[in-house]
Order: sequence, then C-alpha cells, then structure tokens
Amino acid sequence: MSPAAPQRNVTAVLLRSSSGDAWMLDEALSGLAGRHTVLAPHDPKRFSVPEACRLALVGEPDLVLLAGDEARLGYSDVARLLDGYEAGARVVVGDRRSLAGRVLRPLAGLALGVWRNDMGSPVRLYDATALGEIISHVPPDSAHPTLLMSMVEHRLRFSVREIRLRNAAETPPQEDPVTALAEMLAGLTELWSFRTAARAIG
Repeated sequence: MSPAAPQRNVTAVLLRSSSGDAWMLDEALSGLAGRHTVLAPHDPKRFSVPEACRLALVGEPDLVLLAGDEARLGYSDVARLLDGYEAGARVVVGDRRSLAGRVLRPLAGLALGVWRNDMGSPVRLYDATALGEIISHVPPDSAHPTLLMSMVEHRLRFSVREIRLRNAAETPPQEDPVTALAEMLAGLTELWSFRTAARAIG
C-alpha cells in the first residue's frame, strides 16, 4: 500500500451481527488504516444498506467499508480493497465470484450499460464524499440497494474497480442455483424499474 494509506480514517460497517467478523475487521484495519471504527448491529438485528451508510457517514470518515451477508473479509481482502482506492478508484467492489453476479453481468450490461462481475456485492469500499452522493439517489425501501448503487455509480461516472475476494464465503459451489436465479431475476426487475429515475442522475 502507498505511504499515505495508513493515514486514512476508515469506518467499516457490518450489515449483520458477528463478533468474529467485527474482530477480524478491527484487526485488519489496525494495521492498514490510521484511524478506524467498526460498527455492527446487536444480534439479531441487521442494518439495511441505507442505514449502514448513514451511520458510517456520521463520523465524517475518509472511507467507508460495507461488509454484508456471508462474505467474510480477511486481511488480504481489506488490503486489496484499500489498494484499489489508493490506485485512484472512488469505489472498490469486492467480487465474491457469485453465480448470480455472473449471470447478471451480460444482462445488465446489454440492457443498462453497467458491466460488473458482481453488481450486487455487499462488500464495497467508498470515498465518503462519493458514498453520500450515491446513497442519496437510492430509494430507502429498495430490496436490492447495492444493485441500484452500482447503477448510480455508473450514472455519476465514478471510477470503480472490482477486486476478487479471496476469503469470501459466497462462492459458486456454496450457492443454490435456483435461489441464485430467483435473486438475479428479482434484482434485474428492480434495476429495470429504476432505469427511468437513473437517467436523471448525472
């Protein structure tokens, strides 16, 4: 990582309760960021993505790291996400190698112009200023907020980089194909419904 990277103030937010994951993130950020905060809900509560973003931005950090669902991050994952930011990306998305993401890529690319390996990934590192602008365009009741965030990022022309997660729990062998297909179709439907509002962005 660049010498400037350890000076960053990073707030990481877990979308679900997990003391183990919170500890791992805290340990990783202790060695990779100058100042850091790790937020997590109390069991069995979960943070919605908009709620997590709002909570993270309260402390006025430089960077916000979202970590959701079953994607667990190791030290190398966090380091590579931060490296992606230091290389110039304002948004760095962790690619879980998910089946739903691979199926959605050509459909969303051809229909909406957004080509991502994992549009719906819940693992995302943001420049805090960019995140504030992005989340302001996402409906608070969205069932697939990270998909809509990907479209907003595209419309705002933010530089985005995808990095492959090495320690993510969500990989194709662990996914139920039927569930993945249903999730992909539901997500594509919401993306299609959002397209008119998205055209007014940027």
